[in-house]
Amino acid sequence: MATVVEPEAQSLSKALSNAAKVEWRQAWESQLASLAKNNTWVVEPLPKDRTAIGSRWLFERKQDVCYKARQVAKGYRQRQGIDYEETFGPGARFTTFRLLLALTGESNWEVCGMDVKTGFRNSALAVTLYMELP
Repeated sequence: MATVVEPEAQSLSKALSNAAKVEWRQAWESQLASLAKNNTWVVEPLPKDRTAIGSRWLFERKQDVCYKARQVAKGYRQRQGIDYEETFGPGARFTTFRLLLALTGESNWEVCGMDVKTGFRNSALAVTLYMELP
């Protein structure tokens, strides 16, 4: 028997007007609180010589019926040398993860899992970025 899951909301207005609006609102407010707590941004007027990067809300419903809302930048509008100099996002390869699991089994280590609600990769930036509010 297949489980019926409603489609994910494509915008904030759609998320707050569908059947799961209470869950989407809680996810959205949780994300806003996390962004404010981490001093992620400051609202200020855009200087005339700068271009703002667009943003939008991304809504995702996990298999365990967990509702997630994230503010994401529309990075495809950026131009190298103008809006950014380089891109780099550290992460682990799947083979590294498999190696660690093999070492864990061989060495009888304990494995613990955790869920990170909000993660900031490189929180300190050397430049000022401007992003439009969604």
